[in-house]
Amino acid sequence: MEENLRKANYYYGPFLPQIATQVPLWLAVALKRRGKRTIRPLEWMSIERLTQVLEAERDSPKEFKPLPFHYVEISRLLFDHARDDIPDIYMVRYLIKDIRNVRFHRVESGLEIISARTNAVKIVHVNNKILMPSLGRSRKL
Repeated sequence: MEENLRKANYYYGPFLPQIATQVPLWLAVALKRRGKRTIRPLEWMSIERLTQVLEAERDSPKEFKPLPFHYVEISRLLFDHARDDIPDIYMVRYLIKDIRNVRFHRVESGLEIISARTNAVKIVHVNNKILMPSLGRSRKL
């Protein structure tokens, strides 16, 4: 494999055996699929971190704890292509699913409370995958 990889005017590398190199997720998945590299687990995908987020989400119903904006999509991509690189993958998958469900339920029940006179709502640390299904249901109220 080339020592450096050039894509869209960005250079990635050098790629040396047993040396970690930080690259974009798309490149990490491409290298993993070719059997060239392993993917190091992301810090936020640890069981400890996800458990903290889940407990905090359940304990404080007025705020969402920070996770990457596309945490559902990122985790699904890694579950599909790097499952052997994620320790305790089943527990990580379970925790991410629980966090998503807690957020979905919170948004859905919050939309039921909002009256027709409300013009704007500020929601932070939530992505479209959580909001869009709930917004579709809120129009039926």
